[in-house]
Amino acid sequence: PYVRIHALSNAPCYRSASTLLMNISQYSYTKKTWKKEVFEQLFDIGFFQVDLLALNSWKIIIGNMIKDEKPTSFRDVMNRINAVQTGLLVSKEQEYEQRSVLIKRFAFIIYATEKDQCNRYLPDILECIADLLKLPQVPIVYTQIFLLFRALLIRISNKNLISFWPILMAELIQILLQLEQDLLFDIEGDI
Repeated sequence: PYVRIHALSNAPCYRSASTLLMNISQYSYTKKTWKKEVFEQLFDIGFFQVDLLALNSWKIIIGNMIKDEKPTSFRDVMNRINAVQTGLLVSKEQEYEQRSVLIKRFAFIIYATEKDQCNRYLPDILECIADLLKLPQVPIVYTQIFLLFRALLIRISNKNLISFWPILMAELIQILLQLEQDLLFDIEGDI
C-alpha cells in the first residue's frame, strides 16, 4: 500500500517501500509475485510524482522487470501508446494528454534498461515513433517524443541508431523552422 500513495507526507514510507521492492526485484525467481503490481504502478497517474531517490529505485525495478522478458511485454507498452481512448466522450486534448503520458512511461522503460537491451525491439520502436509523428504537431506530445529520442540516444549504441537519425533530424528541422516562424511573427507583432 505504501507505493500506491504519492502524498508528500508518505514520502519516507514510499522511499523505503520502493527500496525494498528494488531489492526483491533483483531476484528473478520473485518476478511473478511483483510484476503485475509494478506494471500497474508504472501506469498509475501519479507515478512520476516522487522524489529522485524513489524514482531511481523504480528505474532499477522497471529494468529488472524488462530484463529477460518476453518481447510481447515490451510490445504491450507500445500498443498502449497507439491504443489511446478516442471517441465521442474523449476530447482531442484528453487524447493527446493520455498519449503524452504513455510516451513518457515508454521513454522511462527504455531509460531503465541496460545499454543495447532494446536492440531487438528497434524496428517496432521505429514503427511506433513513425506512427506518433503522423499525429498533428501538439507540443505536449512532441515534448515526450523528444524525451523518447533522448532515452534512445542514451540506451542504444551509435551503430544501432543509424535508422533513427533521418527521422530525428527531420523533426528537429521542422521544430526549428516552426520556432523561427513564431519568432518572426512575434517580432512583426511588436513593430
